[in-house]
Amino acid sequence: MKKRPTLQQKYNEALQENRRLKALAYQDDLTGLPNNRAFEQAFSEAIGKSQPFALLFLDVDNFGQLNKTYS
Repeated sequence: MKKRPTLQQKYNEALQENRRLKALAYQDDLTGLPNNRAFEQAFSEAIGKSQPFALLFLDVDNFGQLNKTYS
């Protein structure tokens, strides 16, 4: 007969699943790097703090070809 999971085990499983879902929502699956949603959240938080911050914007020429070659 199979044992039923305890409440603590169910809680731990739910926490682990929540972490996994958050990673899927805020990280690129292929690279593990933060995605656009993570950027928007971090940017909103930085603006809300009313403190100076830096933003670097890179424009890569022919990024589509670079992406096709190396991704």
